[in-house]
Amino acid sequence: MVPGYHDFETDASSGHMMTLDAQTSYAFSKFNDFRLNNKAMSHNFTYKVDVKAHHTLDETELRIWFFGTGRDDCMGLGGNDCIRRDQIHWYKDESLAIPDDDKFRKNGIAFMHHALQEHMHLANSYPVRGQKRDYSTCQALNTGLYAEMCQLDTVQWISAGGDHSTDFYGQYGKINLSYGRKTGYNSHGPKFQQKGARVFEISVDHYTGEMEIDTWIRNADGSQDDQDEVREPSEFSWLDKGHCLGTEKSQSILTDILPFETENSWLPFQ
Repeated sequence: MVPGYHDFETDASSGHMMTLDAQTSYAFSKFNDFRLNNKAMSHNFTYKVDVKAHHTLDETELRIWFFGTGRDDCMGLGGNDCIRRDQIHWYKDESLAIPDDDKFRKNGIAFMHHALQEHMHLANSYPVRGQKRDYSTCQALNTGLYAEMCQLDTVQWISAGGDHSTDFYGQYGKINLSYGRKTGYNSHGPKFQQKGARVFEISVDHYTGEMEIDTWIRNADGSQDDQDEVREPSEFSWLDKGHCLGTEKSQSILTDILPFETENSWLPFQ
């Protein structure tokens, strides 16, 4: 699991949440002792779960990656918090440890709460299935995780949450990006649709190593939304901004100090 924005409105720290989660019967979350520049990991809930082959524990057929994204204010830039460079260094080290000749090397799916900026650019510019009914409250700064995943080629799908009435998915470059469906009852949304959950059905061919993923929305009443309809990008929509909601001030600052367009740029902050 990865906690969301509203989970941090309680008096429980992320460390306390980890401890509480570890007490549940099916918990897989774990503390990460990776250190960069001798500093502890920026966000808890950053870990990997290896899914073993059903007939042997010697082979990992699927790797599920989790990235904590905190709550708000990404390194002083406002907006929603973001994945930090130490998390990306950890992901890179773990990926490089997977042998190049491992036929299951590419089989990875990643989960996080705050979406990447690439989720926003996907819905703004490319066909998707499902709906975008919110301003994009993606991570205030693009710290480079998507680019790292493309280069290392160990993740085929990235799923996020945060935007309560948004549930689209589609392919952006070589990686599929998706939102879940708003499930919980303690905050607003979703608009114009039922509460529900995104379901992933994952199959792996043991002989070739190829992975296939089918996905749909399971509605609260038990019905299934296959999201068959393709939504083309709108010529105009009030929801299609070139920046993540809450970063208007930081966009102005970056425009003043950088000699290039900041919409799809990332800065290698630590």
